[in-house]
Amino acid sequence: MKINWKTYYISCVILLSVLILNFFYFQNQILSIITGILYFLFFGLFSGHLFFRKYNILSKLLFGIILLVSYIMIFGSIFYYLWGIYNISIIIICVVGPMFFGFSLIRHPLKINLKIQKPNYLLIFKIILACIYLILCYLQFKYLYSKGVTESINTPWKVISSNFFISYCASTFILLLLFYFAKNRIFVVFASIHYFLSFSVIIFIYKLGFGYDPFLHQASEKMIFNNGVFFPKPFYYIGQYSLVVFLSKIFMIPVGIFDKILLPMLSAIFLPIVIFQSLKDNLNIKRKVILWCVLIFLIIPFSNFTYTTPQALANLLTVVLIFLSISYVNRKLFSIVPLFLIAVSICFIHPISGLPAIIFVALLLILYEFKFHAFIKLILTIIAYFVSCLSLPIAFWVYNNINKIDFSKIEQFANNNLLTSLSPQNISFIRFVNIFDFIYFYFNNINLFILLISLLGLVFVLYYRQIKQYIIYILMFSILIINYLLVIKYIQFPFLSVFSTRIFDLSFYFLLPFFILGFASILNSLLQHKNIFKVFIFLFFSFIITVSFYLSYPRSDKYGNFKGYSVSDTHYKIVDYIENNFQKSNYVVLADQSVGAAVINSHGFKKYFNEEFYYSLPTNIKDNIYTDFIQMTKEETDKLKIAQSVSEKTGADVVIFVLNNYWDYTSKLLEEHKKLSNMWVEVDVGKAYIFEYVLAIKN
Repeated sequence: MKINWKTYYISCVILLSVLILNFFYFQNQILSIITGILYFLFFGLFSGHLFFRKYNILSKLLFGIILLVSYIMIFGSIFYYLWGIYNISIIIICVVGPMFFGFSLIRHPLKINLKIQKPNYLLIFKIILACIYLILCYLQFKYLYSKGVTESINTPWKVISSNFFISYCASTFILLLLFYFAKNRIFVVFASIHYFLSFSVIIFIYKLGFGYDPFLHQASEKMIFNNGVFFPKPFYYIGQYSLVVFLSKIFMIPVGIFDKILLPMLSAIFLPIVIFQSLKDNLNIKRKVILWCVLIFLIIPFSNFTYTTPQALANLLTVVLIFLSISYVNRKLFSIVPLFLIAVSICFIHPISGLPAIIFVALLLILYEFKFHAFIKLILTIIAYFVSCLSLPIAFWVYNNINKIDFSKIEQFANNNLLTSLSPQNISFIRFVNIFDFIYFYFNNINLFILLISLLGLVFVLYYRQIKQYIIYILMFSILIINYLLVIKYIQFPFLSVFSTRIFDLSFYFLLPFFILGFASILNSLLQHKNIFKVFIFLFFSFIITVSFYLSYPRSDKYGNFKGYSVSDTHYKIVDYIENNFQKSNYVVLADQSVGAAVINSHGFKKYFNEEFYYSLPTNIKDNIYTDFIQMTKEETDKLKIAQSVSEKTGADVVIFVLNNYWDYTSKLLEEHKKLSNMWVEVDVGKAYIFEYVLAIKN
């Protein structure tokens, strides 16, 4: 089947007309979902054909969706900063891009060749394996859905049976077996299913949401959805916000739902295909080894891809950018435009990832695109390298000066040099008494493990004399490590330890090409052994992926105890009680961040006292009311004095303290607060207590 430019534009006009009419007039949700899906499939395919013309239909479709998502984030962000993300902005974004996708069809029509494999015994065996895998996946998804909770828990493993890990390990084993016999890239779809299963535990278990940051971002997205803009306009995050608002309006699905599923869904779609294609383009190894590498990527704990935040979304696209660039440096991808579009979209999401992404593309231009004399290219590379080594410290310095940050009011956090964790003498050896000993031995040494496998990949590159193609990744790794060292030594910045850790982690992303090449060479050797040995290989990697799956989520076991608790029905009952019964009071609330997340989700950023939100939240302000909340939860502290201090800081004459029953100290503090407070009330049959302190504000 051949599709030319005339067919494309006729189909384009019909699809966009139905979408626009439904958007403004019909507003039928089912039709919105259908047209939204068709929009991404149809225009994803043709945007992929524009830049990935020599790839097959599946790769064109999925790579095209990546570019379509990047396009939406870039132009959504531009609209936000210049005007706002209103309904008309959404429609302009919908229409403008597709108008250009059909130009390449004038000279290069899209040809679709569907090959049907003739039935044979091996095909029947693969179909049986695929069916077994899909049945196991269905049962696991069903189980996860049935275990969803609306109460506060600090780990999903609290409600999930250990039998689930056996099932997950079995499905991984079946998938590795299927990939061993597979020859068609369509089986990448099965990898996507497994990725989504691996990344989606939080979606199913935490029905009301997970963490604290996602609620802040969802509140901002809701404000943009309703008003088109909010002030002051933030310098970053708008890439994610604009994408979520676009999807929510096009599909007529609430912002919170799309925000929750966005990152696990995009990770499951994007990662398998970019890893597969980068290896297929550049390694002369069997298809089964490539498919195994796609799945074995999951041996690296993948917490970053399990819930949506701007930093996590930026990290995902950075990984996509890096793997796509492998085909570019090996001249299998002939245009740098897709890489540039992805890098720009990362900048609009988060500058911590965006600036390195732009530096990376700039170095690609110098090393592989510009046709300069070798000496001039060397000089440009050296200049770009040294400027890049200073880029993040300079960016922090510029940001500090533009915003005129007063460091006297900001808490600075101590930062350790994470490079020491890679030193051989710091290898974490533990006694292997039970399964958790092995799990945490693996967890504590994962960076060193990645480094060693990456060194093997570097040896592979050197052996085949391909260092010229892959030198860019060594340069980027060293650039980010130098940036990291300069930042922790010389830069003052709020939450410095958090940002510097992100720079350190980002540097290891640029080792992934060597890591995956190293693993490919290992697998290529292992899978040539006799069948009885292969069974142990299958079992070993199934087990390691299951260990990584366990480590990728909050845990409470003999080695780790995650202290954060999820938002629950009780938190919303607390918020509702306070909002309904203290409306006439000038009050602040001292509570943990889960209660703060609940009030932001329900009421947005309703009220502030100077720079302080009226519910205590962990911020970078020194001596904020969250530190007062912590003091109120300790024994042997003067609770009345702390409440008086909060009143003087904020100007509030009522201080409300919330005590949840999931903290260890609840029973010890309960009687003390009952005696000291002016009034107290029990919420949700003793799951929480609210105490009112009425104070006189001192002049």
